[in-house]
Amino acid sequence: RRLYLDGPARLLDALPTSPERFLITTSTAVYGEDCGEWVDEATPARPREFN
Repeated sequence: RRLYLDGPARLLDALPTSPERFLITTSTAVYGEDCGEWVDEATPARPREFN
């Protein structure tokens, strides 16, 4: 939560003006897990599909 929600909010708060658009991309899909398993930098990438 802190990384995906609080991080961008803090970044936007630090800007002198609000951008017209703000795009967030993530890379957790490369791990291929979908059962709530823990993933970190040591988890091997096993993507199942392109999204």
